[in-house]
Amino acid sequence: MRIILVFRQLLHERSTFSTELFKQTFLKIVLKTFKQIGFCNRQNAPINKLHLWHRLIGID
Repeated sequence: MRIILVFRQLLHERSTFSTELFKQTFLKIVLKTFKQIGFCNRQNAPINKLHLWHRLIGID
């Protein structure tokens, strides 16, 4: 899960992470990266935006 930690750190370094535009843009980039590497959630299903956002902000 190192990649989650990397993206989480990037998110927390960004002071405007709560803005909707930043959130959507950030999620698109991260989701595209995860799809390229075949990242799945714990149930081995493709990850979705809500699950991804929860993981990035620390809700598991």
